[in-house]
Amino acid sequence: MFISYCRRDVDAARQIANLLLGAGYNVWVDWELRAGQTWKAMIREKIEKSDRFVCVVTPEMLDSPWCTWELSVATRMGKPVVPVLVRAGGREHAVLRTIQFADFTGGTTEAAVSSLFEGMAAAVPSVPDPGLPIEPPESELHQPYYRRHFSDAIISQQFDLRATGELILEKRSASRLVLGFVQVGGRVTLTDQRLLFEAHSFNFKAERVEISLADVLRVDSFTIGVLPPGFTVHTRSGRKYRFVSYGRNDVVAAIDRYRP
Repeated sequence: MFISYCRRDVDAARQIANLLLGAGYNVWVDWELRAGQTWKAMIREKIEKSDRFVCVVTPEMLDSPWCTWELSVATRMGKPVVPVLVRAGGREHAVLRTIQFADFTGGTTEAAVSSLFEGMAAAVPSVPDPGLPIEPPESELHQPYYRRHFSDAIISQQFDLRATGELILEKRSASRLVLGFVQVGGRVTLTDQRLLFEAHSFNFKAERVEISLADVLRVDSFTIGVLPPGFTVHTRSGRKYRFVSYGRNDVVAAIDRYRP
């Protein structure tokens, strides 16, 4: 069973995956991708080998070019589609308007879970939707603040986010990396896969830090006098990184949500 979802709905995707696993289904979700794999080809291959295409439907999923492309691949291959409605809203793709949803808008109730399993059994081969794209979207993020940000004049983009198709969650330019008694000014960028720090050009030290969210063990908050609040990232490899940043709570909450 292939599960398609928007990154912001990863918790719902995990919940649905666990329900299906508990019922004895074999499930594949893109967090099983491994370093070195050609991920676009792998996603296409996993959809081709699947018996059901389960999509976690939210307004963000309907607006996602990647989820739209995955749905297109599934329907062109005739895969039975099982939509799971988590949040209502947005403009549905034509093909989804013809298929009954498993309604999870009220949570994982007994009725919702029952409708999911009934849908898995009753789903029939889908019909291609000519309104859906054939080719996958470009890997470059189409987010304006990725292509152009007010801090770009003093902080050069030192990490390539295009090849991996990462989703930028937070971008904080008035941030500092704490190195003992020294603080290096720069920008914190949090994606759905990594926490990145890039020093601005005014610094003597051209520091940059890359932390995979898969390596994050926990995140602790702290304060230093009258300075903006900070947070410490503890990694599974035993290293600690301290950052001072406005909007700390949003960054910490996003790290906790997206780390495995």
